[in-house]
Amino acid sequence: NSKVIVIGDGVKVVKQYPNVKDNLYTNQKVFLLTNGSNIVLPDFTGWTRKDIISYWNLTNLPIAMDGYGIGYEQSLPAGSIADGSVEIIIKLHDINYIEPVVETELDAKVEETPE
Repeated sequence: NSKVIVIGDGVKVVKQYPNVKDNLYTNQKVFLLTNGSNIVLPDFTGWTRKDIISYWNLTNLPIAMDGYGIGYEQSLPAGSIADGSVEIIIKLHDINYIEPVVETELDAKVEETPE
């Protein structure tokens, strides 16, 4: 089960990763770069550093990564048109990272209710 990521709005594939002769691994992303000029940014959430580097190598977009592991935040939102004029910063964290639980005001009031 591989996921195909089409890059650009063209009708002809001009580059791809992995290459035709390379091995394809289970759950590996396949990137197809088209001859289109408009590149719509994907949601990099959950992408590995290797996936992001593969995307960067095909698009030559100015991408910077902050951290190691998997993507969780990006400076330009998914769906934005990337024209190469603005650096895209993708923040990564460890794959085993657990989001801290933030106590809300409502949670605090529930705990203070006398029995």
